[in-house]
Amino acid sequence: MKLWLDAHAYGRSLLWHDREPWDEPASVGRFAGELCHLLRPWRLVMPLAPLLLAGSDRNGSAAERAEAFDIKARSPELRNALTTAVDTLVHSGAAGCYVPMLPGPSTIAPGLADEDMLDDLVASLGDILRIVGAAAAEGIVLVDEADGDARDCLAPLGRVAEHSGARLWIVGDALPRIAWDRLDIDIASQGLVTIPQGANPEAVLETLGRLRNRGE
Repeated sequence: MKLWLDAHAYGRSLLWHDREPWDEPASVGRFAGELCHLLRPWRLVMPLAPLLLAGSDRNGSAAERAEAFDIKARSPELRNALTTAVDTLVHSGAAGCYVPMLPGPSTIAPGLADEDMLDDLVASLGDILRIVGAAAAEGIVLVDEADGDARDCLAPLGRVAEHSGARLWIVGDALPRIAWDRLDIDIASQGLVTIPQGANPEAVLETLGRLRNRGE
């Protein structure tokens, strides 16, 4: 089984004492390299939500959250943070292994129904994709979107990826999710697995080692 691991919360708790690597973009590559060295994943999935949604008003309306996201996506501060993080990833132990994962529209602005605002939101995701896709393994960029209606809005993002020399995969579609507690019985050849934040470190290494041996 080719494991695509989202170990962000797990690694943050285990290795970084709950500090968020995205708070210091220059440290993202070091964090990812430490995870790759420890877990030896086929692909290390790096969720961008901790950076992109930091400071968002969870009590705001869908329109307010979408507008705030668009403003943030256009800000030089965010672009500089992404560029810095990508540069550190390219020169880290995660080079050739790292795959970025964007949050989908239903996570950014739940319940957003205005088509024009959805188009603007997807366009902002496209601007971010252009930055983070350049160093992604096999040019693959994931988007985490479970809502069917929101998925229908992602076609323009796929075209942005194609024009940028990248490939857009939707989690749950092109790449299935596999629950951590079903790894031993799931027969998928590859899938995205999220390691629980509080998982026992020895049990994690034992499980991953067993799966690697099973695939050999």
